[in-house]
Amino acid sequence: MGIRKNNKHCLKIEAEIDLHGLTEKAAERELYLFLRDVVRERLKYIKIITGKGLHSPDGRAIIQEMTIDILKRLEISHRMGKILEGGDGVIIAKLPD
Repeated sequence: MGIRKNNKHCLKIEAEIDLHGLTEKAAERELYLFLRDVVRERLKYIKIITGKGLHSPDGRAIIQEMTIDILKRLEISHRMGKILEGGDGVIIAKLPD
């Protein structure tokens, strides 16, 4: 998917990735590649679009849960997106210095 850079003056988000609609395995692979790239580029704030799980068979936000687990494991600070950032289907992460 690659890194898509945003305007740095817009909510400080420097890159984003859209994982919603992918299988859990594909999303995990894309997330790790994305994180590798943003760390390499020394970016600070990123946006991860996970979706809300509305189309999952059981209504669970599987991609979102997996993303949060990975960010916790890697000790990357994160929060759910605010309304103007995309709301509950988005995670905003702050990478360490």
